[in-house]
Amino acid sequence: RPAAARSRSARSGPPTGGAARGARRTLAALLAAAALALPAAAQGAQDDPDIGPPAPAGLAPQAAAPGSRTVASVNSKPITGSDVAYSLRVLSRGGPVDPELENTIVRRMGEEILLATEAERLGLDLSPSQVNSYWMRWFGFEPDYEESAAQAGTTVDRQRELAERTILSELYVYCRVGLMQMPGARIDVDLGLKHMVDVTPQQLREYFKEFRDELGRPATVSVAIYPTGDPDEAARIAAALRAETTPSGPAPIRQEVPLDALPQVFGYAPSLAAFARDGVVGAVSDPTEAPGQAGPVQLVVQVTARAEAEAADFASVQDELKNRIQSNLLVQAKREIVRRLARQAVYFPEDLFDEPLTGR
Repeated sequence: RPAAARSRSARSGPPTGGAARGARRTLAALLAAAALALPAAAQGAQDDPDIGPPAPAGLAPQAAAPGSRTVASVNSKPITGSDVAYSLRVLSRGGPVDPELENTIVRRMGEEILLATEAERLGLDLSPSQVNSYWMRWFGFEPDYEESAAQAGTTVDRQRELAERTILSELYVYCRVGLMQMPGARIDVDLGLKHMVDVTPQQLREYFKEFRDELGRPATVSVAIYPTGDPDEAARIAAALRAETTPSGPAPIRQEVPLDALPQVFGYAPSLAAFARDGVVGAVSDPTEAPGQAGPVQLVVQVTARAEAEAADFASVQDELKNRIQSNLLVQAKREIVRRLARQAVYFPEDLFDEPLTGR
């Protein structure tokens, strides 16, 4: 593949800073934490943005999809309506569903079957503890198979199977492109794919030049967020913070947030976004009500630190640059692997692998 083409594809879009990604998840996290402070009878309708299956604890149980009808099949392994419905609910966070999302989920599940089946054929075998370890490393939370089985209306064994399939499929891709080796597996490195994902010094320099402004550290504000379901407790928390004492109760949610991400972080409480943007270090907000799935939530926010914007320095960001470019290239390599495996697979519907996905 020509170097110029590889360079263009690696720069398909601007990078997204890790701080901004993490910041945009904060509100859902604090609302989930706040629900824990509500009476037990009011719990159970919390929302969590993490992608599954298996989902982290806290996602509200829902009725299962109609039966376990097979919506697609790859090499005699079914993709069921229940599996798809559960993923739809988690990915849409209970909101409106994009008509294309279901097709994307089915396609992705089909890809995982192709990749995981080939990994198993070549001797890649994982213990349950290894699956859990990789899941924690990649997704940031421990799988709770009992919880997700109850929410999806399936079985614990089914949830374990889906989790293992996800991990096996990713490990197979990494092994094929030469980024990992798994002892005991007979997965040979494909030199063409390895070349596809290798990041050259030229690509690093071009990427840095093109996205230098986005790679710099944005101006940020650090906040401590105290959620509670009790207005009186919220008033006590605010009073304690203003008196420079530690409030009783659970520890706050602490987050460093880019200033331009504040409207997303505090999307349900715009006044808190303005407070965090303008407040001096040490300032404490008044208790502010925000809507929660289990009822109104009271939020108290304290500004704990500020940091000025800093321009990017190539030496300090080149490892991050390499990871970002390589992630884009891995998407392309994965599509090529799937295309090859699909030629020898038996599957339905017949157009399951016709349209390439736009993301990993």
